[in-house]
Amino acid sequence: MNTFCSFRVRSFSSISFDFHSMVSGERKQACIKRLEKIKPLLPVQGELLKTSAVLIPIVNIENEPALLYTKRSKFLSSHRGQVSFPGGNSDKTDTSPVDTALRECWEEIGIPREQVDVWGTLPSLSSTHRGDHATVPVIGIIHDFHPEQLNINHDEVEEVFCVKFSKLSDPAVYGYTQFRLEGGPGYSLPLYNCTPHPVWGLTAIMTFQFLRSILPSQHYKHRIHFQSNIKKL
Repeated sequence: MNTFCSFRVRSFSSISFDFHSMVSGERKQACIKRLEKIKPLLPVQGELLKTSAVLIPIVNIENEPALLYTKRSKFLSSHRGQVSFPGGNSDKTDTSPVDTALRECWEEIGIPREQVDVWGTLPSLSSTHRGDHATVPVIGIIHDFHPEQLNINHDEVEEVFCVKFSKLSDPAVYGYTQFRLEGGPGYSLPLYNCTPHPVWGLTAIMTFQFLRSILPSQHYKHRIHFQSNIKKL
């Protein structure tokens, strides 16, 4: 498998990133309608062996909307050290993906479910090449967010950081990673080269799909350029 990264810089159109305007009732309803039309980039296939859910938390940072990310603990058995959203595998006691996402958010970083205004969900994503593991991204606003009040479970989370919408939508930050597979179709995934850590993989897909649902298309111009099959000479 061959991979390479590409970044494209375009002019950055001006847009107001005032938190209250960005998450107003009108913008919220428009976003929810767009969420219902989004198609999965990595669809789930076949029989499911495992299900999980993550919360895509919208927070207020200096009166600008931002997304909250976690950096997974290096002591975890899987995906250690990777950037992700709060979340994890479903328990038998969970009644829905929303329930899973809210429970995991509380267990990982101490945000109670009563503080989260859930907007809706993105399409399930397959986190394995076999397509037998479904992850549901749940979108929600964290009311009265204060970073110093987080209660981080360091057995699972090494670090919590936030990236403003204004930075995630800057063309100087976003790009895409291309994968070419011999004997099969190639594919490309979004990438955000932001600080303090780049956002890639499934987390970047979720970020990409959410931003396309909430930001006007004339201001958010991040596109993914899909790759064709490798031709044998």
